Amino acid sequence: MEFLAPAKVNLSLRVLRKREDGFHDLESLMCPVSIFDTLDLAHLEDDETGGVQFVCDDPSLPTDDNNLVVRAAKLFCDSCGFEPRLRIALTKRIPHGAGLGAGAAMRPPP
Repeated sequence: MEFLAPAKVNLSLRVLRKREDGFHDLESLMCPVSIFDTLDLAHLEDDETGGVQFVCDDPSLPTDDNNLVVRAAKLFCDSCGFEPRLRIALTKRIPHGAGLGAGAAMRPPP
């Protein structure tokens, strides 16, 4: 299953309170732009090791629990009450740290 995570430009942004998880609540008005990161999700077969197997074409990004994609997938599975058996491949087209909101498409909910 393939998902597109669009880049977006903030037209306005207010940083509100800092939450207990270290992130901040935000109030923003965003406009999507026409570049996307791509997330490919696949169910792991019974003969494969379970959990979340994450790969990314950008070697500068972490592939462990420090990655927002991995954290969001595990949080989703945990909230649904099942053990994850996922392979996730992230293809980066949006430069990370460029202010185009790529990580927000993959951030776990508060």
